[in-house]
Amino acid sequence: MIDKLCDEAGEEDIAVAGFYCDFRSQDEQKAANIMGAILKQLVAREEILEDVRAVFQKAKKEFGGRGLRLPDMVQMVKRAIAALPQVFICIDGLDECLPKHLLELLGSLKDILRELPGTRVFATGRPHVEVDIVRYFAAGIIVPIRPGTQEIKRYLEKKLEMDTMCDAMSDDLRVDILRIIPERISGMCVEASIVLAPYMILYLLTIVCRFLLVSLNIDAILGEVTIFDRRQKLNEITKGNNLDDVYATTLARVKGQKGGRSRLGMEALMWVSKSERPLRTSELCHALGVKTGSHDLSIESIPTIRTLLACSLGLITVEASSTV
Repeated sequence: MIDKLCDEAGEEDIAVAGFYCDFRSQDEQKAANIMGAILKQLVAREEILEDVRAVFQKAKKEFGGRGLRLPDMVQMVKRAIAALPQVFICIDGLDECLPKHLLELLGSLKDILRELPGTRVFATGRPHVEVDIVRYFAAGIIVPIRPGTQEIKRYLEKKLEMDTMCDAMSDDLRVDILRIIPERISGMCVEASIVLAPYMILYLLTIVCRFLLVSLNIDAILGEVTIFDRRQKLNEITKGNNLDDVYATTLARVKGQKGGRSRLGMEALMWVSKSERPLRTSELCHALGVKTGSHDLSIESIPTIRTLLACSLGLITVEASSTV
């Protein structure tokens, strides 16, 4: 998509800086580090390099030889952007940022856009970060995208191309993988398109959470070391008997959250999975607001549905009928 924008405007007129937020590196991916990575991609011009070098040298001379802090880094990014005709900042996987780092990052981007409104930000993330996006970018454009069958097949083909154990794959198994996995979720996805207009300030691409299931399924299959074991794993997926393995990684991520987020996320998942009938949002929130030993329900103890969605990292969704 960004390539298309560059082609339309002329590559020499657009500079693109990107960053991928990785769950495995959450602690290291602080807002200052992300800004530093973006800055590194924008300092191609000699005059910008000299400015950056001067600021770093000044920081070295200060007490303790501290590195650049977030405000320093943001100022350097502003200088770099001001020296370029047009800049797009692309951040993939905002939902993988730790909450404290995410808010600092969004605040820094807002600061940049306030001073340099010609800058464009393109971001992707799962739906539960939407509330934070809206807090900082009320005028941002949010575009929900659901992957269609062809997009899923292309993703699977790419994963199969990157398979490091080719001896554990046969032509028949490859064909079945490309047929069965998309068929299994074809009814859950719809095609969608994006139209990007020049006036847009921020784009949030919300990928439907069921696409996570595709990724976890193919990873589980390719994790096996023989054709037979991979075939067995595919059969388990077809019968729906593979959920324990498929969701283990995501559940570990829910449990790995800080403070009460982990507890609330797991409690919400247990309520939804053990309920004998579909729960409405108000029912689930009130149930989770009940405290052991308390004789009264305090309104202040009832979490919002947005909080539940955030703490469950996308494993819980709400339908149009307010059914969880």
